[in-house]
Amino acid sequence: MKTYNIDQTLQLLSFKVMKIFDDCKHTQTIDHKENQYRDIVTNLDLIIDSELKNSLKKINPNIIYKSEESDFNLKDFNKIKKLLLVDPLDGSKNIETNLPFNQTMISYLEKGVVLNSAIINPNNRELLYYSKKLGTSSNKIVQKNNFTGPVYLAYGSTFSDNQFLTGIIEVINALSAGVYRWGSAGSGLMELYKGNLKGFVGKSIKIWDAISYIPIFEDLETFIYHKTYEDKLDLIISYDEEIFQELKKYFHDK
Repeated sequence: MKTYNIDQTLQLLSFKVMKIFDDCKHTQTIDHKENQYRDIVTNLDLIIDSELKNSLKKINPNIIYKSEESDFNLKDFNKIKKLLLVDPLDGSKNIETNLPFNQTMISYLEKGVVLNSAIINPNNRELLYYSKKLGTSSNKIVQKNNFTGPVYLAYGSTFSDNQFLTGIIEVINALSAGVYRWGSAGSGLMELYKGNLKGFVGKSIKIWDAISYIPIFEDLETFIYHKTYEDKLDLIISYDEEIFQELKKYFHDK
């Protein structure tokens, strides 16, 4: 059996995901999760998850597979020697409502550290790839240098501290062009990478919703803060130091 290194593994899995999107002509909701209005599972979630899990077993069986749709227990994930962490379809609700904000995120971690990641955006056929050895590359993404736009706000489906959300929105509105949300943390991070947003704030989001992007933005030398707890992630990223420090202070004060 042919063996594949991790770069080859993620590239093969990325191509499989893009082909699934190309071949899938119809999506339907299969189940609802923690929040019946926001968190849904479509047939496309399950197809991508199954294909990635089975493909990994064939080409790199020594890597443990965990995803939002199967074996999502992330207790002590930072102790696993080799882990592939997957969000098969970030923005499932957008698929259901025909909004073009969804993507697949694949991360390879060793003891909690992301060494490789692949982000597949089927709407524009974009692939963003990170390797600790090779850096960040993409097939067609163009980065802008104008970082004066709005800030993307994401929060977990079970997060219910409205006072915290009201306060963070006030900080964002005071120092940027306002708050953007479109039901996919990954899509917000993609637009931040492109330079269309000024920053990103994630409160109590799932780890797989954003962890693929963290080393990419660290390489860009953006201002970044992140904290993991259980299967949750707090994340602040901005190109602007002033708003980053204000957002970080707000998180710490609360």
